[in-house]
Amino acid sequence: MKNRILCSMLFVFFVIDIQAQTDFQLSQGVYRIPYENGTSVQVTRNHLSHTPAGRIDMRGTSGGPYTLVAAGHGTVRYVVDNFNTSCNSCSCNNYIWIEHPNGEWTKYSHIETNSALVDVGDLVFSGSSLGIESDVGCASGDHCHFEVAVPDDPANPINVSSGGHIIGDNRIPVICEIQNNFYGSGTTYTAENCSNECFGNVNWSNRNVLDNDIEITFSEEVITASNNVDFQNGANGLFQASSIVLSPGFHAHRGSQFISRIGDCFIGN
Repeated sequence: MKNRILCSMLFVFFVIDIQAQTDFQLSQGVYRIPYENGTSVQVTRNHLSHTPAGRIDMRGTSGGPYTLVAAGHGTVRYVVDNFNTSCNSCSCNNYIWIEHPNGEWTKYSHIETNSALVDVGDLVFSGSSLGIESDVGCASGDHCHFEVAVPDDPANPINVSSGGHIIGDNRIPVICEIQNNFYGSGTTYTAENCSNECFGNVNWSNRNVLDNDIEITFSEEVITASNNVDFQNGANGLFQASSIVLSPGFHAHRGSQFISRIGDCFIGN
């Protein structure tokens, strides 16, 4: 018997023993590339290749200087842009933190001295200008260090004395308008706004997900999954559509994470 989910903007979650992708969840929010529209951006290290893991390094490749923008709607909580040098310690880092309505925070590090275009308490929208990409802080060249994270305590979310590091957990950013909807290390993308357009009906029948894979699928209509669809140990999955049908033969195994979410394309900030 088919289990059909039909509702507008109802969020339904199935989470099974989160151990996937080095213990990182997919972000609840759907975010844009944090550079102004039209910028060619290369991800030099993604959530697995970055040290420490769970964070992202990226850089503009189309001429510069490069303006960083908010990856989603939210409120600016921290702005540091008074440092003016690279150093071996993160204590001299320039950064901006934004708190989003879904409880996630995003960080934009290494911004140029005195380039911040926002103040603490400002409300920003996806694509709002924040500052200029630079190499201030613990950096070997101009780039943006980007994070999606959830603080353990929103009243005490970061360690200010060590470069504004989160006191909490990082998440794998779900990104709109790029292939696979998550950052690939060494891959180059073009920054743009999130649209409301994605695939029509998606049939996942007879498709397998192997260990440690990520599968993110958005649909304007219906996602159907059955017949040996396996989110195995170590896999992360997100289905988001107007309607989702999970039938016999669909499996999310112990040690995987799977989220089924009813909503429009790229909604989640």
